[in-house]
Amino acid sequence: MSAIAIDSAKASVRLWRWTLIVHRWLGVLLGTLVLAWCLSGVVMMYVPYPALETGQRLAVLPELDLASVSEDITAHASTSQLAVDSIVLEGWGQLTLARATLTGGATVIIDAATGMRLSGLNHPELVAVGLQYGESLGLVDRRFIDHIETDQWTVHGRFNKHRPMLQFASGDNTQWYVSSQTGELVQLTTQSERFWNWIGSVVHWLYPTILRKDTALWAQVVIWLTIVAVFLTITGVVFGVKQFRFSRKRRPSPYLGWSKWHHYAGLLFGLFTLTWLVSGLISMNPWGALEGRSFQAERARLLGNAATFGELLNAAKSATAQLQVEAARRVLARRSAFGLQVFIINTEGLHKQVSKIPGVLSPLELAETARPMTGIQQVVSLSSGDAYYYDHHTPRYFPVHRALYADGERIYFHPVTGEILETVDSERSWYRWLFNALHTGDFHRIARLRPIWDVWMILLITGLTAISGTGVVIGVTRLIRTVNPQR
Repeated sequence: MSAIAIDSAKASVRLWRWTLIVHRWLGVLLGTLVLAWCLSGVVMMYVPYPALETGQRLAVLPELDLASVSEDITAHASTSQLAVDSIVLEGWGQLTLARATLTGGATVIIDAATGMRLSGLNHPELVAVGLQYGESLGLVDRRFIDHIETDQWTVHGRFNKHRPMLQFASGDNTQWYVSSQTGELVQLTTQSERFWNWIGSVVHWLYPTILRKDTALWAQVVIWLTIVAVFLTITGVVFGVKQFRFSRKRRPSPYLGWSKWHHYAGLLFGLFTLTWLVSGLISMNPWGALEGRSFQAERARLLGNAATFGELLNAAKSATAQLQVEAARRVLARRSAFGLQVFIINTEGLHKQVSKIPGVLSPLELAETARPMTGIQQVVSLSSGDAYYYDHHTPRYFPVHRALYADGERIYFHPVTGEILETVDSERSWYRWLFNALHTGDFHRIARLRPIWDVWMILLITGLTAISGTGVVIGVTRLIRTVNPQR
């Protein structure tokens, strides 16, 4: 054998040995984290992260006193001529408020009885309304706790426009949060939800407030820890296959004890562990790899012609005069490509009970109105889900209109409001299959059926837990022996 071949063989042995050492110590450092990801994933199958539902948001609103809406909005010309996309009329304490979304995205609050813009909501009124919200939810022993900027259940950026918030609690330790900017109920959590999420979502997403409130830092921490865990898994799979003995004369695994079970678990579930970690990495959309386009042109087209606050308010008043709806909690008036639309909403929510002027939109109306420059290939109405829009972890509204484009992109429209509910382009298509299919098991409607989904997901997570759990035992044992060789 030549000297070059000998040196190459020695280098290969050294590389193998050092890779094995790195794998072992990465297992010591990250094994517990991967184990925690596994166990918290089981919790997340049954307890989602707290989020305020539309029905809860509507349930706390008083019945809307439409008679209190100003008859002469033009008395306040500055308010009447505001360029707006939509207004929402709803009761708030003793007032009827009009929450106007201006063209451009900003929100202003207007006293619908006077037409005057409100510059702010005072603290006593906010506390009184917050306690009233709790009463509407059937909570007892209600109390105001404090103003908060951020806590574990309001750390997401969607709450930024409501900070600081007022936090309330009831006798059973249900907690709810009211926006100091708009007076709206914005979050609700129960004691049980908080307990399970501390060992579920908070662990799984590495979501403690101190880290998550810095979104950029949190994202990089999760991305890089996952990349290291992927490397750990790849090296483990390679080692497992290389060390497996196919000879009938010798034991399949050269290891004993916990190391043997770690070897076997890795052989059986190593590839699943790898796909699970990679799909988890995909969920973070590292460096914008699967960002997708905004569909802004289609959204702008659906907005239609400009409208003023006065025009929308008058449309809302005209519609409510024609429609007799009991227990209305909210009136939504919006400009759209289909004309000024008015929706009168009760406690069942926008997607359950909507009275509208004009009627339900047809697929043809959507095709003609939302057609982008590339053209729509087909518009159909779906009464159940397809491969990209379906019920499972997130409830979906049905029926829905689906527009298919010549290049394969698709948009799902609400058949009553005409709003875009979901968009799918090439990047989002990849995301659907690389994350939803591989990480949460949403790859086919049969696989999503309960309890079929529960059984096979728990079996796979059990295998993944076996890999990480035995790895933790091996790592801790090795660490103890390194620190105290006599043990």
